[in-house]
Amino acid sequence: MRGIPFMQVPTTLLAMVDAAIGGKNGIDYLGFKNLIGTITQPAAIFLQPSLLETLPQDELRSGYAEMLKHGIIGDASHFDALSQLTEVTPQSIAPYISRSADIKIKVVRQDPYEAGIRKILNFGHTLGHALESYFLKENAPIPHGFAVAAGMIMETTLSLWQNTCDQLTANRIINTIDRHFNRLDLVQLRPDDLLAYVKADKKNVAQNITYCPLQQIGKVTTDGVIISDEVVEVVNSYKKICTEH
Repeated sequence: MRGIPFMQVPTTLLAMVDAAIGGKNGIDYLGFKNLIGTITQPAAIFLQPSLLETLPQDELRSGYAEMLKHGIIGDASHFDALSQLTEVTPQSIAPYISRSADIKIKVVRQDPYEAGIRKILNFGHTLGHALESYFLKENAPIPHGFAVAAGMIMETTLSLWQNTCDQLTANRIINTIDRHFNRLDLVQLRPDDLLAYVKADKKNVAQNITYCPLQQIGKVTTDGVIISDEVVEVVNSYKKICTEH
């Protein structure tokens, strides 16, 4: 009635490296992603990579996106190793699962209630969650990792525009993501429409749209601010590249 001890036995890659770790439990409400939730830590988490043998390819890639994020925010060598994979299979990804889990566990232990450093886990999620909410509303839901992959491209681009990272760093991240993820079809999306979702993000502070600016692979900061015009511009930039391809 007031919560019970529980253990997590994740059966997807996304859960193994992300959702099962950190104690966040949330539900979508009124069309917005994870609007209601709690933070309650499990008593234990059991990771068994052999459970991935029957996982659909899109679900493997969804978890892979979060693993790339872990490298971007906390371990350049982890990102380098993951970026060299030519394909994502249960066998190719298994050696890197524990490292991704460890990166998230280390952050969560320092800041279980997201008052500070835990915010870095949100890299790619300000715009990624907005895109995920958009596709939910359109009755065309996409895997979480696909939305985060697009969000990481956009937030890397914003970091470049705001001069927190250099062009070489941005190119490495964007090119790696583009090798494994097709660009989302945003032809019908008006950038202004995405603003409603971005402005409702639970991470915003004092009505400021916040995100995690990239500095270099392995390091991001927190509480960067995006103005509405930048949201529109970065969505248009993403869509322009889709059109060119």
